[in-house]
Amino acid sequence: MPLPRFLKQALKRLAFRWRRARVRRPRADEVERRVGALAFEPSSAPRVSIVIPTFGNVPHALACLESIARHAPHASLEVLLVEDGSGEALIEHLAAVRGLRYVRNGANLGFLRSCNRAAGLARGEYLHLLNDDTEVTPGWLDALLDTFRLPECGIAGSKLVYPDGRLQEAGAVVHADGREERIGRRDDPARDRYNRVREVDYCSAASLLVPRALFLELGGFDERYAPAYYEDVDLGLRVRAEGRKVYYQPRSVVVHHESMSYEPDAARHERNRRALVQRWGDALRRAPPPSAGT
Repeated sequence: MPLPRFLKQALKRLAFRWRRARVRRPRADEVERRVGALAFEPSSAPRVSIVIPTFGNVPHALACLESIARHAPHASLEVLLVEDGSGEALIEHLAAVRGLRYVRNGANLGFLRSCNRAAGLARGEYLHLLNDDTEVTPGWLDALLDTFRLPECGIAGSKLVYPDGRLQEAGAVVHADGREERIGRRDDPARDRYNRVREVDYCSAASLLVPRALFLELGGFDERYAPAYYEDVDLGLRVRAEGRKVYYQPRSVVVHHESMSYEPDAARHERNRRALVQRWGDALRRAPPPSAGT
């Protein structure tokens, strides 16, 4: 007998809290030491603005920043860490990272509105939206930038992998009922099919690159999906409606711990799926039927 929806949601919330509780919380002196070793090269005209929303998630946000510094791209950049009104005292230490733009939200805005706010503050030609529970790998950002040499590229997304090495996403498909399908989920990321640049319906906002002018022209993420869920799907559809393309870039590899930023909310996920179908019904009816995502 299947579990009732409310019970499934309760179990997901418990799993989220359990996963976050298992992550070792660094002491203040350790955070200060690691912050002191971090630095980003400031640029008055960065090519890329990396936007990282966080909600008091010190262990992952710090590890994410360290991975960016460790694998600095050739492109000039600025890094914006948007602290979403968590009230967490420890994360304030990250404001001391040299070259980091630390942005405090006066109230909790959620992922979507935090990204939109940061886009208005950013100076880069491109926005790189990056979850705080990610760690980047060598060449990740330069590979995304290279994707914009392809015709009509509007968005470039990374290959997302789990910490255990399995594939999390090689781009994604959205079906007629609004259901998302992550291509290659839990498969071997070394398979040939996942190592070709290709056009997809959308890429997860856990790691995607978009021209800032295009993002702002489209009004950023649509706030009907606030605070989160389906905003990246909708953005991909809007970019494609403008005659641009969404590309998956396998040379950009990002480790994603997944669902360590905000608690899951099945009711909101379903509400936003219905909102997507209401808005994009005609286009989605022309979408392919569910498949294994090859």
